[in-house]
Amino acid sequence: MVLVKNSTVSFMLKIELHKDDAEVLYKIKEMLGVGNIHFHKSRNSVLFYVAKFEDIVRVILPIFEQFPLQTTKYLDFKNFKEAVNIKLNNYKKGDKLTTEDLKKINNLKASMNSLRSISDKELDILRKKINIDSWWLMGFVEGEGTFGYKHLVPYFQIGQHGKNYFVLKAIELFLLGPLFFFN
Repeated sequence: MVLVKNSTVSFMLKIELHKDDAEVLYKIKEMLGVGNIHFHKSRNSVLFYVAKFEDIVRVILPIFEQFPLQTTKYLDFKNFKEAVNIKLNNYKKGDKLTTEDLKKINNLKASMNSLRSISDKELDILRKKINIDSWWLMGFVEGEGTFGYKHLVPYFQIGQHGKNYFVLKAIELFLLGPLFFFN
């Protein structure tokens, strides 16, 4: 998340889960050695967040550089990192952000997450870089999957925004792979 207020720019990584999964966030906080935890009683959720700029640069960016995201979140991370680097370049020099730097950061922010539209070129980059394995799929299902019953029939589903349709197709191919191998 990129936050811009007047001429101040701050950054935040947030992970929000149902309160029943709070231990996962405590484990993440312990392993990373940074961040804070906040309970939302009204939403029955718990939030892990990292907002300290030095922790974003030193801990968070390297994780997502080493383990790149594979959905459109990869493009959001690229924008996030570019905005962080704009601030970092000024931060190291002790300078304030220029009007042009603030404009660049606002433009990056305006094309992230739900505001993002994906060009054919970006979609092609994402299709080529996707690499699904069992561990990635397990984590993805943990975050995006649903198990349930409807009319006494069990079901499993993974929902994604239409712009991530290519991910669902890649998962389908991954899951069908062993079936094709034996035919």
